[in-house]
Amino acid sequence: MLLAISVGAFVSFVVTSSVCIGMLILKSRKAAAQRWVLLNFSVAIWSLAEIFIINGIANAFTLFMWALGFFIPVTYLDFANELSDRRTIIKWIVGFGYVASVLLLILSFYGPVGHFRSHHIMQYTWGPGTAYFFFVLMLIIFPVIGIWELNHKRGTPKTSILLRNQLNYVILASIVGFPSGFTEILAYYGIISLPVGWFSLWLYPLIITYAILRHRLMDISVVIRKSLVYLRLTPLSRPFLPKVKT
Repeated sequence: MLLAISVGAFVSFVVTSSVCIGMLILKSRKAAAQRWVLLNFSVAIWSLAEIFIINGIANAFTLFMWALGFFIPVTYLDFANELSDRRTIIKWIVGFGYVASVLLLILSFYGPVGHFRSHHIMQYTWGPGTAYFFFVLMLIIFPVIGIWELNHKRGTPKTSILLRNQLNYVILASIVGFPSGFTEILAYYGIISLPVGWFSLWLYPLIITYAILRHRLMDISVVIRKSLVYLRLTPLSRPFLPKVKT
């Protein structure tokens, strides 16, 4: 069981880091795409930290990587807002969320957020402190607001069929991803023995990657087309690339 959780965390790291690299190569300037990169980066580093913790590597560097997970809920809300109506009130909430995440990261080195503790199955786990409850609230409230925003945008009459299909996949991915990640919190508080959500957490970036490729989420197809045009201007790459109509 422990090996399976480690494999799940490793798959999550590989998938999310691969998505980051792919999006950075494409160099999309869309704000939603940039938030998507930040979200995957946070999940990738958090997943790597979990692998270290499970296998007994619980030092300051591991703590820093693990604490970057505090940015996952607010980055998701930021991403969802960019995909939907970009409401000013949501931007204020996002700003508050980033400040709170920074404070939680800093406090994680001083005790109020918690500390590493031994575990009867895994080598180590997290022992949540008083301040950690604020992150739990963020992990519940921010995704709920984000999914509500996406669903509201999806139901707007002016929303195109293409965008509605894109949002369907993002909502589906969110419904799969966040409950999976929340099992980690339940394990921290001793409600369940192991964070079984690692078996399905990696599906979140995979579903959205499918939406990017199949339904042109965040106009990635336009970015790919421009990238191919740019590469065809390079003499050495011309024999290896298909012709692209502009």
